[in-house]
Amino acid sequence: MPSPTSSLDHLIDVLGTEDVRDLVRIYLDQTAKDLGGLLQLPVKKQIILVHGLKGSSSQVGAMMFAAQCGALEAQLKHTHEPLSEAEVKALSSGFEECAVPFRIWLGQPASVG
Repeated sequence: MPSPTSSLDHLIDVLGTEDVRDLVRIYLDQTAKDLGGLLQLPVKKQIILVHGLKGSSSQVGAMMFAAQCGALEAQLKHTHEPLSEAEVKALSSGFEECAVPFRIWLGQPASVG
């Protein structure tokens, strides 16, 4: 089965399919964990975490989610106000949407709920 993004295709060329599959598993697991703790963090740590999510998402080709993270990062830097529960929920929904093709590629259920 072909990979879900051209970014992964490039990584596969360098690392090989199995290592990239491991990388995607780690991305999915770690992103879910990070999102689960985001609301409890102070603003400065939220900025760091959302920035990291933006970068890792870009690397695997989850560009819509990376853009969503980038917008929240800019908002946090501008307002210095922590993310609301609704914003974190929307970010989590964006992640769940972007994760579907990766999960299918890995042979996992498309959703975790």
